[in-house]
Amino acid sequence: DGRVEVFVQNPEVGDFNDEVDAEYSGEEVKIGFSIEYLIDVMEHIGTEKVIISVKDGASPCVIKPDGTKDEYLNIIMPVRI
Repeated sequence: DGRVEVFVQNPEVGDFNDEVDAEYSGEEVKIGFSIEYLIDVMEHIGTEKVIISVKDGASPCVIKPDGTKDEYLNIIMPVRI
């Protein structure tokens, strides 16, 4: 158990920084996503918790619902940070 830092940067609205509770394993990874794609995924998942699987900062990320047998999953490509 731990915390994950979330940083959002939007030239029209400004910056946002927060930490959220998370369970994770493996090496620390810095990865960037288009916020529009990430919001779209989260709106369609429909669960409070998600599983986000990342290999490294340049590989696709798999996001799927946690705690459900729903086979819905999404793949998001990272953006350069």
